[in-house]
Amino acid sequence: MPDGDGGAVDVTIVVPVLDEDPKVVEKLVSDIATTFGSEVSIVVVDDGSKVACPSAHLRHPVSHGYGAAIKTGIQHSNSQWILTMDGDGQHRIRDAQRLIEFIHDFPDYAMVIGDRRIKEQTAIRWFGRKVLNW
Repeated sequence: MPDGDGGAVDVTIVVPVLDEDPKVVEKLVSDIATTFGSEVSIVVVDDGSKVACPSAHLRHPVSHGYGAAIKTGIQHSNSQWILTMDGDGQHRIRDAQRLIEFIHDFPDYAMVIGDRRIKEQTAIRWFGRKVLNW
């Protein structure tokens, strides 16, 4: 994807997984590859799953935690930008596209954080969260 000057934005998508359904991870990786082509790199880090994830590029022999899996993925990236997506399929490819499009317009930012909940906040969900938190 071009940056603000028309060049490509250098992005790696890091996907930490732990005991995720291999078909879900495979679909996510396929969807990322289909959506972005060679414009992004993908690093799947298996954080010590009981059964190794076949789509994983890197694997911890035992679980070190979600943050450690992300850190491992970042350490194995040479990209200027890192985007993380959970391996369980909860993050939408469209949201990743929106973040990458955003950095095209603001390439000097050091960090961009997306929060999908902002537009999904309805009165019922807000009320439900208040009740559950109470």
